[in-house]
Amino acid sequence: MTKTVAIVQARMGSSRLPKKILKRLGSKTILQTVLERLQLATRVDQVCCATSDLAEDDEVVDEAKRHGFYVFRGEHQDVLNRYATAAKELQAHIVVRVTSDCPSVDPKIVDDLLDLRERMNADYASNNMPRSWPIGMDVEVFTNAALQEANSCAIKADHREHVSPWMRVAKTLRRTNLSARQVVLNNIRLTIDYLDDYKFFEHLIACAPGKELPLSFEDTMSIIQSNSVLMNYFSSTKIVEAKYDFGVLEDVKIHPEIVNDNP
Repeated sequence: MTKTVAIVQARMGSSRLPKKILKRLGSKTILQTVLERLQLATRVDQVCCATSDLAEDDEVVDEAKRHGFYVFRGEHQDVLNRYATAAKELQAHIVVRVTSDCPSVDPKIVDDLLDLRERMNADYASNNMPRSWPIGMDVEVFTNAALQEANSCAIKADHREHVSPWMRVAKTLRRTNLSARQVVLNNIRLTIDYLDDYKFFEHLIACAPGKELPLSFEDTMSIIQSNSVLMNYFSSTKIVEAKYDFGVLEDVKIHPEIVNDNP
């Protein structure tokens, strides 16, 4: 039986917004929100919080365990090895990668990407090659075999810090991409790097039914687009893309979703 594990990398030492993942959004911390949303993905069997072995991350361990999640501790800088060792320890066949500062991650997008990877028999799948979802909706899915190969072969420091760059360009791997049916306001960022990002999410929750973060991407966008205050958060925001931009697949329509596939 194939086991799918979602591994969330988490740490306290953000230079731009220290301890951000333990800040609260509504009734939950950001970390709890991300872990619990991944737990709602029907194709995910287990959710793991992967943090470092630094003493400052003891609080991450406590928060994840408080809500019943498995915790793996590994190297601080070598996050690729942290993922590979966690996946091996959990006997994962398929790994979902999400970062802990993306509280709007949508369980349905996770399931759709898992389904796509399986149908395409791909080693690696993402929804940002090229990007059509806002920053913060990023999900990656890869086989444990591809992850272990990356851990053995990746040499560059940024390949090891960011986990997936080697897999995005390796000639030995088959990749596929899940794109949005249409590019939706790609100047919007749904991640928390800065204090203004956190304030945006606080306002989003204040506008949401039940004063809780909307679960689906569609509901999130509906609230944002109907609220001028929320939209104004992005009018002066400089969108900063990921620290790396390795691997963009050619645009090939294969399925009702816009799917890009490249061996």
